Amino acid sequence: MIRLYIKDLKPGDILLKQNFAVKEIVKKLSKNNTHYYTLTLSDKTGQVDAKIWADYFKDVDLENIKIGSVISVTGKVDSFRDENQVMIEKSILVEDFDPADYVTTSEYDIDEIYAKILDTVNSLEDAEIKKLILELLDLPEIKSKFLKTPAAMMIHHNYVGGLVVHVYEILTLAKASMELYPEANFSELAFGAIFHDIGKLEELDAGSLALNMTKEGKLLGHVVQGLLLLERCIPSSFDKNKKLRLIHMVASHNGKKEIGAPVTPSTIEAFLLSEIDNLSFKIGTFRMHLQKGEIDENGFSTYSPYLGASLVDPKTY
Repeated sequence: MIRLYIKDLKPGDILLKQNFAVKEIVKKLSKNNTHYYTLTLSDKTGQVDAKIWADYFKDVDLENIKIGSVISVTGKVDSFRDENQVMIEKSILVEDFDPADYVTTSEYDIDEIYAKILDTVNSLEDAEIKKLILELLDLPEIKSKFLKTPAAMMIHHNYVGGLVVHVYEILTLAKASMELYPEANFSELAFGAIFHDIGKLEELDAGSLALNMTKEGKLLGHVVQGLLLLERCIPSSFDKNKKLRLIHMVASHNGKKEIGAPVTPSTIEAFLLSEIDNLSFKIGTFRMHLQKGEIDENGFSTYSPYLGASLVDPKTY
């Protein structure tokens, strides 16, 4: 039997015992007062929405469809609002599977990228900040998750090690910015680059086949969790004014209050971090959207709601 991955699905495809991980499942009530289920299915190539209508409940092992489980699906692929949607007609729990089929990984060598980050840290001029960064990265609650956690659930760098790649991009761009903005303190900016999203370690459950948000992540969000972690872990002996500037970068990195920043940037390092973070986010989102392969004859992709445009694939220039 040919294995169909989510990135290759198209409307009209018939699915016969195809395996997917369950990322989300919600029981709902239709307008005619009958129950149905909406699901998000995933594999290493992406994710797709799915539905189970009441007519098929008898052929679906609903008791074992849980977040993080792998199920064998028989059904078909439809289109809804220009997006694929799987209509599940039969399913059973799969117990024997290869986790590598369901976890999106990076094209980069994450250990190599992390080593480059450490090289930059070891070259920092501010010895106190350099020592702090290395100590924080070595803490068990950070060290055990940092190399595995994605930078986001869906939009950008949403693969194992995605946070490390996102950090490396920001750190590299921050280093280049010093030629134009020499008044900025690179040691402080490097700290912000490395730890601005550190709350993602607590917000996202990277240990599951189906990447999802933790309970704490839903209630607090990654900015608050990052601030709490740093407040708890930065030693009391650290320079208080410097600590305030470092914490400010983490608090303001989203740039605007309406998109999740408790405060807006007030230092040059915070402004640089916010703008560079946004650039890494946008290019990461651009790349991920084009990976769907939905390109028309003029080289334009489908509309990206996150970037507000249909995108032009550079390969079509």
